[in-house]
Amino acid sequence: MGRLLLRALDDPAIVRADPSTFLRAIEQASYTLSPTISDHTFDEIKFAGNLAIIRDEELRSGLSAYYKMIERYEQWAYVRAHAQNTYNDRQLGILTAMQKNKFLDFDYTDEFTVADATQALERMREKGDFVAQIPQASSHGYAIVTYKNWLDAAQNLRDRIGLALGYQ
Repeated sequence: MGRLLLRALDDPAIVRADPSTFLRAIEQASYTLSPTISDHTFDEIKFAGNLAIIRDEELRSGLSAYYKMIERYEQWAYVRAHAQNTYNDRQLGILTAMQKNKFLDFDYTDEFTVADATQALERMREKGDFVAQIPQASSHGYAIVTYKNWLDAAQNLRDRIGLALGYQ
């Protein structure tokens, strides 16, 4: 969505081709959804002193390393939150109140007009600080790679647990 906004600055035909998507991009370009990964069960086992029930030492170490990897990443969540909050602050006034409310309600049933979108594009162009924030707020490549690594590690651990329990 961030790339769409940046392309629209140079090519207004993008805005005219799909005004609703353009307006939605203004609202959502900074959104990220981080998976919630809970270590409650592992912590219960660990704090109760029952780690020995996981007989495979390599599996115990793998589980511990997995949750530490996630914990290390979470210490940087404030960077993502700051970029998103800055984007949201700088975005104010580009969308009308009606448009913003539609998106906040996740109501995508109404199609917006070309006039709605081109007016928003002009307001966006007037806000240089917003335009400058788009690449940082919508650059989620690091998060995608990180979440993919988490998924790969989780699937590997799931398979190892399945083997240890005799399910595979």
